[in-house]
Amino acid sequence: MKKNAFTLIEVLVSIAIIGILIALLLPAVQAARESARKMGCRNNLKQIALAALNYEGTHRVLPPNGYWRTNAYLMGSPREGHSAFVHILSELGEQSTYNKVDFNLPSWFSNGRNVVVADSRIATLECPSDDVDPIGISGNYFLPGGNQIPDKKQHLTSYGWNQGTHPFAYVLGAQGFQRELYKSDGTVCMNSVVRLADIVDGTSSTFLIGERANMYAGWKWWNVGNWETTGLVTIFPINFPKNEGANAPPSAAVGALSASSGHSGGCNFAFVDGSVRFVSETIDSWPIQGWGPQGITSWWQVWTYPPRIGVYQALSTRNGREVIGNY
Repeated sequence: MKKNAFTLIEVLVSIAIIGILIALLLPAVQAARESARKMGCRNNLKQIALAALNYEGTHRVLPPNGYWRTNAYLMGSPREGHSAFVHILSELGEQSTYNKVDFNLPSWFSNGRNVVVADSRIATLECPSDDVDPIGISGNYFLPGGNQIPDKKQHLTSYGWNQGTHPFAYVLGAQGFQRELYKSDGTVCMNSVVRLADIVDGTSSTFLIGERANMYAGWKWWNVGNWETTGLVTIFPINFPKNEGANAPPSAAVGALSASSGHSGGCNFAFVDGSVRFVSETIDSWPIQGWGPQGITSWWQVWTYPPRIGVYQALSTRNGREVIGNY
């Protein structure tokens, strides 16, 4: 009696076909997963934007990204600024974390209750496509005298509040400090008191917050109110560190400043009206020459602006009165 069995050739052909099918399906599966991650990121930004608008409804101003004393950075006093994320914790449904905040102590350089706040992980502040592994709380950056707390972590965020086109320059003296604050032309800045009425460019045409991926720079400590930790400026194009690679300026500040993401082709942004849109990295922007935008001699202290403002930069200013077309 003849047995029904597969020949070796039939088995090998079947294995080859299965391998081809897997190779064809794998990119589709990966694309579906990234699509889900991107949607999760959009939902995060939507929740953050609505929380900020609820805060504005109560306080009549958008949350500030930290209150700083005059030139706290260089004069030796603690950085007391608590980020805008801290100010909207209640609106985000994180009342228990908000109750732990001690506003009489700095957000960092502190060994008090705010170390516990830094150790609190807020899932809404993390993009699923970003590398948001926390760092240990230790050394002079966190505790006076280099003390260490091995069981605590400094958690991170994937998002940065829109501080406009101007990176805050640390200059000595009260006059210089106020001058730098005045130049902040975004929506949520250090020491800002921006009302919705101040956004004359339109709430649907002005960024509120966008993505800043941790995989391209550090310093993204969620609870610290500072333009290089929880702020975002539009000097450099979207995904500039990722796309330029070795050609990018050799400074971690560039990655900390720039909008960037783990998504392909651009970043998600929440606008002041609460909408969330994906903005392409090919959007019209200031042309880069050397280490900064063409026409600016020092991107660290932007005293003069290029003659032509890009659409990307126009979306970040609250009262530039630019006419923005399709992008």
